[in-house]
Amino acid sequence: MRAFAFATGSALVAALLAGFLAITLDVHGAAAASSAKKKSNSATKAKPSADPRDVVLARVGSTTITRGDFDDRLEQLPAQFKGQVSSPDQKRAFLDRMIEERVWLETSIQNGVEKRPEVQAQLENTRRDLLIRTYLSEAMAKAPAPSDSAIQAYYDGHLGEFMAEEQVKVRHIQVKDEKTAKQVQKELVKSGADFAALAKKYSVDAVTKDKGGDLGAVQKTGFFGSLGRQQALADTAFASPVGVVKGPIQTGLGWHFIEVTERIPAKARPLEEVTPLISRQMAQEGQQAFYQQSLAGAKAALHVSTDAAAVDSLVNAQKSAVDLFREAGEQPGPDDRIRAYRRVVELYPQDQYAPQALFMVGFVESEEKQDYDQADVAFRELIARYPNSELAASAQWMIDNMRSDKTPEFELPGDLGPASAKAGTEKKTP
Repeated sequence: MRAFAFATGSALVAALLAGFLAITLDVHGAAAASSAKKKSNSATKAKPSADPRDVVLARVGSTTITRGDFDDRLEQLPAQFKGQVSSPDQKRAFLDRMIEERVWLETSIQNGVEKRPEVQAQLENTRRDLLIRTYLSEAMAKAPAPSDSAIQAYYDGHLGEFMAEEQVKVRHIQVKDEKTAKQVQKELVKSGADFAALAKKYSVDAVTKDKGGDLGAVQKTGFFGSLGRQQALADTAFASPVGVVKGPIQTGLGWHFIEVTERIPAKARPLEEVTPLISRQMAQEGQQAFYQQSLAGAKAALHVSTDAAAVDSLVNAQKSAVDLFREAGEQPGPDDRIRAYRRVVELYPQDQYAPQALFMVGFVESEEKQDYDQADVAFRELIARYPNSELAASAQWMIDNMRSDKTPEFELPGDLGPASAKAGTEKKTP
């Protein structure tokens, strides 16, 4: 069956229903909301109000949906959905959804859903989380922002963290083939031709040829603006003195001559450039400190104390065999389950859950991992250690039949269900 929100076929409706769930799980609970609505209904019937918000749009059982309910609900929609409730048809559809959800709310209350322990627990958890989030959001907004002097002090004390890497400014001539590269080299070395003039004459880099081949500044990471990452060129540039032409150097783009025109040593980035970074970091640290201070103050105000002996007894208490057995069955992977079942046998060898856990070791090895040799070991261990266990016969059946197509007819231990169902769903083709 499709979920109710999707049956309506609209993102707007999904948002409406999501809002409905949030509202019905508020700090008062559904029952209080229903009770308040009924009281309001009685007052409305007794004395009609001139307030347009009190106009009743629909009745659902003993409750009503008023114009005020409609407007309030519309106001609660996310901004991107409000514009989708403007035309008469859209408003009517919106009201229909409100009626629809009220029908299910009242029906669920009439059927005692709100009185179920698990529902009451969820309502209480939602109430708890909402109160905490709301208060902490307001409290943490009061955390002081880092001052300019504090940012300056942090900058001065951590200059090494804000260093700009060494750079070199480079210009180049890029040609397509080795023959042209030799011609350029001849003119550069023997004729002493001007580098910029040769770049304009020979370079195939349309971005730089008319700018004297200027590639700008580059870091050791080797990224050039018009060429992309060219590590070989960068390595050559950083190893070259200023004013010395190097090349030809072959890359995937062709052949290059490069000249370093300036070296820019590593230096600290200016304070104004890194202030946003420092501010964010200091704000995070300050908020954490503010939170801890606020928590300590709240604990002191509420006189929080703990019973050391009781806490020690709690944290050092060992889980029971049944708890460990159940947790073993909830582990995500077969190897995790096998280790957890083995732990039950190790800690509680005389408990009734020990043979059950040992049987499950063999069953997981056989039906999930299809490691029949390891399964055989586990089942035989169970028979040897617990010959009087009701599972000994089932273990022997598995030893005799697990490699065949026969289906087990017994129940798995620990209320895990029929072995046939598990074997049928988990067993894989070898």
